[in-house]
Amino acid sequence: MVARRASEFLHQCKFLVPTPEENTFIVYEVENPKETAVIVFNSGSTGLPKGACLSHYGLMGHIYQVKSHTVPRNAPVLAISNLYWISAVSLSLYFFTYGTNRIIYPNFDRDGVWNLIDKFKILGLFLNSYHALQLIKHGKPKGTDGSSVRSVLISGYSLTREQICKFKECLTNVVAFNGYGQTETSGSSLALNTNSKKDLELLMKNPHSVGRPLSGYSYKIVDPDTEEILGPNQPGELRVKSEYCMNGYYGTDSSYEWDSDGFLKSGDIAYYDEDNCFFIVDRIKDVLNYITYRVYPAHLEKILLTHPAVHNAVVIGKPDEYQGDI
Repeated sequence: MVARRASEFLHQCKFLVPTPEENTFIVYEVENPKETAVIVFNSGSTGLPKGACLSHYGLMGHIYQVKSHTVPRNAPVLAISNLYWISAVSLSLYFFTYGTNRIIYPNFDRDGVWNLIDKFKILGLFLNSYHALQLIKHGKPKGTDGSSVRSVLISGYSLTREQICKFKECLTNVVAFNGYGQTETSGSSLALNTNSKKDLELLMKNPHSVGRPLSGYSYKIVDPDTEEILGPNQPGELRVKSEYCMNGYYGTDSSYEWDSDGFLKSGDIAYYDEDNCFFIVDRIKDVLNYITYRVYPAHLEKILLTHPAVHNAVVIGKPDEYQGDI
């Protein structure tokens, strides 16, 4: 099914036309909540996108876990998310379950976002990191206000402390924070509770954190080479264990995605501090090895992007026979 007309695919309007079968529709009864409900493709950051089989239990459990971490019931929200992202699936289920009013915006437009905020008095914003950075870079258009917004959740790659602070300069009295989750975990697996005084204090201290542990999830940080479990402030691979995680990838062997203790390998380099706030550093696949050091390209890229003359930045390694990546 597609949103635009194409001869080889069903158009979404076909499902909006009344049919005789509606009068005999029967809700599907789930016998096993662990059976696959939907197949959502991941981003393919380590290769071609793979279809993650997500269960009824995982999706509904995830919605319950994050209900206190988002906007109030009936609040108008603007969520800009492509339909094939897990965020689109999880947010839609959340909005249906708790009666949130979502504003549908088909294509991202900087000025259009600000106009929608003022027109509908948007309370919550759900943005990916690229869209957030576009709003930061260009600021509010003349004649717009934006004062209705109280909460901004940013997904994708995490924004730096400086970028989060710049976003808060655009919107006064707003709580802006990074989110973290994966298709394989049915959505967010770390979050900050904006209704918690303690979490808000931690957010002021560490605005670039991607959150704290959620109920129903177990976590560990390990050295991906030695499998040694690491402590606070030691970067390593983030691994997650939960009944909410995927059943596996569709049509392929997925056993390698879990370690011997049943933890799902995220592929992300992360660390946590003494307050159990987590921070994402980079993807394992992107880490450069220089002599005896590990260099994280994303960290250097974020530093380069702070310069006003730099529009975009990509850091790669140049292979060296004696020193590794230089």
